[in-house]
Amino acid sequence: MEISDDAKARLTNRVNRIVADIDVYEAEKKEITRELTSNFYDRSMTRAMARGSKIIEKQDVDAVFADSEDPKEIAAGYMHTYVSSLQRAGILSRGIAYLIDLIIFVLIIGIIVFMIGAPFYFIFPDQFNTRFLDGGDIFVEPEGPIAVLVSFLLGTTVLIGMLVYFIVIEGRFGFTPGKWLLGLRVLREDGTRIGYVEAIIRNIPKVVGNSVFIVIDALLMLLLFNKEKQRGFDKIARTIVVHKSKKEE
Repeated sequence: MEISDDAKARLTNRVNRIVADIDVYEAEKKEITRELTSNFYDRSMTRAMARGSKIIEKQDVDAVFADSEDPKEIAAGYMHTYVSSLQRAGILSRGIAYLIDLIIFVLIIGIIVFMIGAPFYFIFPDQFNTRFLDGGDIFVEPEGPIAVLVSFLLGTTVLIGMLVYFIVIEGRFGFTPGKWLLGLRVLREDGTRIGYVEAIIRNIPKVVGNSVFIVIDALLMLLLFNKEKQRGFDKIARTIVVHKSKKEE
């Protein structure tokens, strides 16, 4: 049965809205798109036939959508089924991903800090107290007001960098570069995409930067939530970390 341009555009828009909230491989996403399109088309065709029409009109598609679940609810249903088939990431893969993230972050932030701080150090050398420690390490201590201001600026830069790397990126994409390299991603417990709120809560130990805090959070996963493979702050944020494939650890 033919379908009008308005009806086709309406159907396509609804399917795209649903698929946008389904975080799976592209091949699976295309299959879901075909399934949803076929389902809505068949139901719209039934509506059109009931009217005695040989063309599916926008009113038929709208009637089908009125009887359907909200797009986010449909997407959540797909993700709930999908996530239950995935292997949850354990302490080993997550630890390696975090180590990779630290290396990448230190390299990036180190370059940024050097580009910001080096000009001030060479232009105002009298503002800094440079000492050589045992072993040949160099210790630079701010002494003048300019040096103190630069130190504050660099500290703020590092903090902002951590927020962007561990919270903004993860909240936007569901993974950090380290997790992406290991084929991991973060989801809500129901399988839907996480947002910035979840990313903030689950990354509090990392942003605080206290290694003891991070270790305790990981130990909670091993001692209390090993079956669910959730860190303490994952439990609070109601998030899980999964492999994008069914890879066993």
